[in-house]
Amino acid sequence: MKKIFIAYIVCFAIGTAILFSYYLPSTDIVKITGSEVKRVDNDGPISADNPADGPTRDVYYIYTINENKKIMVYRNEDTGWSFPFYFKIQ
Repeated sequence: MKKIFIAYIVCFAIGTAILFSYYLPSTDIVKITGSEVKRVDNDGPISADNPADGPTRDVYYIYTINENKKIMVYRNEDTGWSFPFYFKIQ
């Protein structure tokens, strides 16, 4: 019984660590090459082919390049319920 309890605690700790690693901010050293704001709904960016059919929100796309010349795009949007509690572009 004690081994089962310890195994449960270890699994819970590993699961919690994975969730924290995914949701908490991390550091990437990059050079910003551009940015863009798109209005999106649940189906994706609004365009002539995909008109708005529900509530919409602004999504900020930040285009970057790192020292290895790898291009990355960061998506920054308001979560609507104040979590996670870190920097947002205004």
